[in-house]
Amino acid sequence: MKQVIILFTLLMFGSYIQAQEGNSKVNYNVRYIFDEKGDIYRSEANLQFALGNLYVHRNNYTKNWKCDYKGIIKKDDNKASFYYHHYYLPTKNIHMYISKIKEVKHEGIFYYRIIFDGQTQLAL
Repeated sequence: MKQVIILFTLLMFGSYIQAQEGNSKVNYNVRYIFDEKGDIYRSEANLQFALGNLYVHRNNYTKNWKCDYKGIIKKDDNKASFYYHHYYLPTKNIHMYISKIKEVKHEGIFYYRIIFDGQTQLAL
């Protein structure tokens, strides 16, 4: 009986850890934003993903939305593969993608690529 209880406890703990995998606290500091023409502009914002929410801190103001982590997706481009974390904001019906590694170089520095509602942002 003890073995069954221990096994059940381990399975429940494993399920909990797996469910929390996409809910770990992650921060990105947005430095640049591309407009629809491809021009780049300086920006200062902090994106924080924590426990199923997205918090955006900008100019002493914070907004937050419910945010579901959908896992990692693969995008192929000219014989190269790129991996992105996929988030979904159900209240806004917006998909958000964040590169798994720093893949965009601007002014000698590599940045994470964030695609938010079609707009590209560069973050550290």
